[in-house]
Amino acid sequence: MGAAKAPQAALKPVTLAPGHTLPVIGAEAISERLVSYAKAIRYVIDATAQAMNEGLGPDAIVARLHLPKQLAAKPWLGEHYGTFAWAARAYFAGTLVWFDGNPTNLDRMAPDDEAHRVVALASGPDGAISKARHATETGDHRWALQLLDRPIVLDIGAAEVGALKAKKKSACVG
Repeated sequence: MGAAKAPQAALKPVTLAPGHTLPVIGAEAISERLVSYAKAIRYVIDATAQAMNEGLGPDAIVARLHLPKQLAAKPWLGEHYGTFAWAARAYFAGTLVWFDGNPTNLDRMAPDDEAHRVVALASGPDGAISKARHATETGDHRWALQLLDRPIVLDIGAAEVGALKAKKKSACVG
């Protein structure tokens, strides 16, 4: 057997070249960065696991997931190339696979059947699109995206609805 290798932190690197941002220079700055990343990852995993143990599904978990202030204040932990919500959903899915704890999702209705029913509730395709526009005007971009999914499934006004959805998506995710 060979000698045990030292942990990377013990190597005291002086330059860190992350894949999506500027290099970090200096052993102390690198250590702070890596330790805070590790704490944030651990927090998301622990908070997600705790919420799962409370019986919450992924949507409810994401709604209450916020980094502690001391971590949220670190600019390098900003959500630029992903989100904590995505990480929580990935952990949830990796742990429980596809079942989100909601019995409705054990036997969901077909997407086109649901879309017909939602569009009818919105007083037809024009009503759904109008309600989506109103949702956007009031800053409710997630609801606008949800509403626009239904006419898309039904191939109603696909070009117009697709263009509206692209605008909403950038407002919601950007």
